[in-house]
Amino acid sequence: MTTSEYATIAGVPLALLGAIYYLAVFLSVIAYLDTRRPGILRMTAGFTAIGLLASLWFVYLQLFVIKAICPYCMLSAFASTVLFIVGMMALREGEGQIISNP
Repeated sequence: MTTSEYATIAGVPLALLGAIYYLAVFLSVIAYLDTRRPGILRMTAGFTAIGLLASLWFVYLQLFVIKAICPYCMLSAFASTVLFIVGMMALREGEGQIISNP
């Protein structure tokens, strides 16, 4: 996958975009833990949804278009799925706290 025509978007390597994604999620989690602002939690949860959708697309490409599996890409897809699940759980918990503690 890293050498296919799908390895870049507008000349930018997907690996770089993935690193930026994970860094952005990490920094936004740190920002939320520091400030406890619900908007940051919502933004981070939205980020993880975008990451999950991108991962689903890339897994589809690997399995059905390129017909080659990249172990790093699959690990990233797994991590994106876990981040999405944790993000949705945190959002649900955070929303409950916002409603009960205005």
